[in-house]
Amino acid sequence: MATSWEVGADVRFFNNRLGLDVAWYHTNVKDQILELAVAKESGVERRFINAGKMQNKGIEVAINARPVDNKNFQWDVTLNGSRNTNKIVDLYPGVSEYILGNDQDVNVVAQVGSAYGVITTPYGYTPYYNASNKGNNGMPVISPNTSDVRYKFKRGNAVVGNITPDFNLGLSNNFSYKNWSFGFLVQAKIGGDIFSASHQYGTGRGTVASTIEGRDAEHGGLAWTDAQGRSRNDGMIPKGVFEDGYKVKVNGADVDLGGMTYQQAYDKGYVTPLSPYEYYSMVGDWGIGIREASVFDASYVSLREVSIGYTMPNKFAERLKLNKVRVMLVGRNLAYLYNKLPDHINPESIRNNATSAFSEYGGTPFVRNMAATIQLGF
Repeated sequence: MATSWEVGADVRFFNNRLGLDVAWYHTNVKDQILELAVAKESGVERRFINAGKMQNKGIEVAINARPVDNKNFQWDVTLNGSRNTNKIVDLYPGVSEYILGNDQDVNVVAQVGSAYGVITTPYGYTPYYNASNKGNNGMPVISPNTSDVRYKFKRGNAVVGNITPDFNLGLSNNFSYKNWSFGFLVQAKIGGDIFSASHQYGTGRGTVASTIEGRDAEHGGLAWTDAQGRSRNDGMIPKGVFEDGYKVKVNGADVDLGGMTYQQAYDKGYVTPLSPYEYYSMVGDWGIGIREASVFDASYVSLREVSIGYTMPNKFAERLKLNKVRVMLVGRNLAYLYNKLPDHINPESIRNNATSAFSEYGGTPFVRNMAATIQLGF
């Protein structure tokens, strides 16, 4: 059940050459369908109930203008934008969090008191904290590892984002000159996070372009000698702090690295750099990786459409016994003018169209569409 109220205005100026359409709304939705677990002794696994209350409020604005209007040339421009904020007011007695969806150890949840679509994971960075050693507090904790990767980031529960965008914007321009027309549409989404499994897998396996950093001296790799005595130039230093109590042997004596950054320990000669394999495994390997490292702001600005058209002269149409003949070339989804995701990952390749969708996983590349049309008027 939803209750909503809205107030707005649609005003025009200069003989309709400038218009402003603005609306502010406030909506409360309650008694939504929730699926809750039930004690196994009941004989069923779950029950569906009507519960919860969510609040939405926002503003929508559209500005329409015709800056130029004469016999042969017209220019029309439209700028529109919207901002919606929401809040989970209530769920169910005793329930403060409800899982809306999950993917690859990452969840999107409804939390009482928070905006819809909080992204959480049990595999986030654990920040270092020591009241007596405050210099490096807040940096990720580094722990020893037992496999062929010497170290790993300590993982823990973390809130890592929210799927709700801050703004949606659009700008369209249409020009006409005699029989010619030209138009383009730019669309933008500002804010709203997604989890990229493509980035997580690609980082752990070294198959995305962002993992080129550190692989050689040209890309910032450090000179070092590995355990087999080989000279290399691909050393890398993770940004993190060794966990308290971690010790290493240096010249036969124990040295406590707890609370020391990897960089500090390296500068003192206590540790050697990591290989790119070790470094990127700490971030993206599925067994020890950090899912938080693959949650990104999915803001983008897209050149959504460009069109050019020509209307044939009336004499030409009349010869064909037609009222109108018009040809057009249209291109859609032509390019991202700005894409905040790394490695050219498509920010619109979310796995499904559910309101709680938050992840991409081997998503489709950005696809351009081109069309040529002929319009005939009888």
